[in-house]
Amino acid sequence: MQKRLTLKIALIVFALLLFLNEVSGKELPVTESTVSLSNLFYDIDITFINSFTYNYGLNHVVAIAGSYQLVNEGVDWKVYQTSHNHKEILYAGYPGVIVGGILPIALPYYLYRRGLERHDKKLQWTSIALGQAAILGVTISSSYKAITGRQPPEPFEDEKTKDFSNDFKWGFLERGIFDGWPSGHTTVAFAMATTYTNLYPDDEYWRWAAMGYATWMGLSVSVNIHWFSDAFAGAFMGYAIGKSVARSFKKKMTSLEKKDEVQWSVYPVQNGLGLSAIF
Repeated sequence: MQKRLTLKIALIVFALLLFLNEVSGKELPVTESTVSLSNLFYDIDITFINSFTYNYGLNHVVAIAGSYQLVNEGVDWKVYQTSHNHKEILYAGYPGVIVGGILPIALPYYLYRRGLERHDKKLQWTSIALGQAAILGVTISSSYKAITGRQPPEPFEDEKTKDFSNDFKWGFLERGIFDGWPSGHTTVAFAMATTYTNLYPDDEYWRWAAMGYATWMGLSVSVNIHWFSDAFAGAFMGYAIGKSVARSFKKKMTSLEKKDEVQWSVYPVQNGLGLSAIF
């Protein structure tokens, strides 16, 4: 377990350092159109609560009940055996493990920079919304992991013959917050994807791309570092987070768009009509 965790962290840190090295030499332009990064925490306390109460809490109920059923039916164990008997499946999921550790940081940062360069407030707010979705995804999934203490699969070790998919160690920080139930990768991926698709419901291409990415992420981690039910639960929780984040930021972005609209009015003057504009 230690070997796997060390390698995962090392690969993610290495890739993240390469990305930061690329952008660190470029100063962020600050103008009147700059949206403060402090908005990453815009109404985050309310959105955190809404992530649990969305859909009357059914997303979390389904995540828990569904995971229980998947474990008892032996689905997790069957997926584990399949991926270990066919190493190409196990290794095919590793790109998702790495991408899932980098994208939640790199994508919001990239979009925020682009928004600054273009003086595009909407793009900046979009990046901040995605950033908050990632923060909440990590926070909520890690909180569950701290309590459930589930033993993860060990892809770098020899295949085990006895089913240990039901090995939960309830308590607090019994097995840390990096591994276990639910999948943080999947939770964050679905949180960000759902946030985007709800902020831009008419953007058909990127809506499919976002949800496709989140699905790929869940499938990727469920064949190596997570059980299938970990990804199943993360998808439902991430969806609830994304819906809550999008609802909060959509109100903010809509109000800003209204402020940016020019209001025209016609009024009578001597010998004709006058035209006024309110910016």
